[in-house]
Amino acid sequence: MATKEETTLSTDQQAVATVVRDEVAGMLSKDIEKLKQVLAPDARLFHLTGKEESREEWLNQIKLGRMRYLANQEVKLAVNISPDGQTASAVCDNRLKARI
Repeated sequence: MATKEETTLSTDQQAVATVVRDEVAGMLSKDIEKLKQVLAPDARLFHLTGKEESREEWLNQIKLGRMRYLANQEVKLAVNISPDGQTASAVCDNRLKARI
């Protein structure tokens, strides 16, 4: 069921929100192929610890079970599309349960 905020999202914003949620779903299910689809090959990931990893390093950690995502609660997701429609940004507030 769509939230009140989701019903006011444009089609482009909904598409971005879907990608963000697909990423989280991929993290929870250890779906490496899904994560490769939604993350740019040159993506850099920054952990709360300050550690920085490439996409491939992070995916390998998930694959090996060193990075395990157990549960998620989405609190808020805000999506902005540039006026020219060429770029988008998403700010997420997720409560992830993980074993790292």
